Amino acid sequence: MVRLSAQWIVPITTPPIHNGVIEIVESRLAYVGPKTQQYSNETEELSNAIIVPGFINAHTHLDLSWMSDLRDEGGDLVAWLSRIVERRRGLDDAQIRQRIVESARQGVTECLGSGVTMVGDISRSCGITRAELKNGPLRVVSFGEMVGIGTRRGALDGLLTEAGDRRFDSEFLRSAVSPHAPYSIDADGARKVVEYARLNHLPISMHLAESVEEIQFLQTGQGRFREFLEQLGAWDESIVPAGLTPVRWADELNLLGPDCLIAHGNYVDAEEIDLLCASGTSVAFCPRAHAFFRHAPYPLLSYLGGGVNMCVGTDSLACCPTLSVLDELREVHRRFPELSPELVLTMGTINGARALGSAHLVGSLEAGKRADFAVFTPAEHSNPNTPESPEEALLDGPWKLGRLYVNGLRVR
Repeated sequence: MVRLSAQWIVPITTPPIHNGVIEIVESRLAYVGPKTQQYSNETEELSNAIIVPGFINAHTHLDLSWMSDLRDEGGDLVAWLSRIVERRRGLDDAQIRQRIVESARQGVTECLGSGVTMVGDISRSCGITRAELKNGPLRVVSFGEMVGIGTRRGALDGLLTEAGDRRFDSEFLRSAVSPHAPYSIDADGARKVVEYARLNHLPISMHLAESVEEIQFLQTGQGRFREFLEQLGAWDESIVPAGLTPVRWADELNLLGPDCLIAHGNYVDAEEIDLLCASGTSVAFCPRAHAFFRHAPYPLLSYLGGGVNMCVGTDSLACCPTLSVLDELREVHRRFPELSPELVLTMGTINGARALGSAHLVGSLEAGKRADFAVFTPAEHSNPNTPESPEEALLDGPWKLGRLYVNGLRVR
């Protein structure tokens, strides 16, 4: 049994607790509440600390960490994707494996070092990343990424077999599937993935409504993504434009649902937001990646007003400077000051847990849940006084990670 007290505990699903205590028995939270006499003994005092649930990064690509220098080359999405393909083509299989293993390890270190205890990780090489991630301590929903369009349609079956392989599943890792995007997998392929996922109870994630070029490609079969496929040698005349916007296309394929997480969703209309809400689909907003690629203003207020479960992701180090969810939440707070700090923090905690099908285990500090939490303390030379609003203090002030616990064990 371990007991910790702090000036503030932020459970997320209930109001903050001033001078609170958390008690850990084995790997779970046994008590989260005020520091009563009953919970005063054998308690470690953490002065000037704020305890929050471990943050949840709902959308990232750990295996792209080795391409961080691409951030220096500008934020054109199609050109950026082309450079990623070129990088991989310049390496043999052994070199790629080495880069991916090193990237996964770097990603885990960065996540834990910023208070992140769970990620939704998209990986084209999930057989490699899962072997590296299966033992924790970072919790991972591992979305095996698949392509299958034009001349690349034949690759889908092998990728689907790899994505659906559960031999690495563990307490810390859950397998899932990701049909990559509407410009890289056709309707028949996406439908096949969805049917497989539902039959095998696997979560689904897809890059959707990410760019205006994607919308043009889906509606007309023309534009820069057609040129991209032609350059790859993937274009053929079997690719037929759907004549639909991305969310309507996904709805036709029965992709939307409570087990589906949409990455980005930068370009949607009111009717599409209604479709997402009615289906129970979650959306991961990646604020700093959104800025890097210079997209139009994000419709976050419309999403929230429409009742969509909104979470946050960092995307990869190839387009974002850190894998810190707190950095993303601070960006949300900066861009949308009308949103309460309490609501913003839900996007990096319980909403992310819901999106990844894990809200019964993590995402908030409640008795019975896993003891995954972060302890933040004032940065050096900052004001050590107790904040009136711990949520606002984390989003506004110079607070740093002091400790991190997963399953009740200190990992940082």
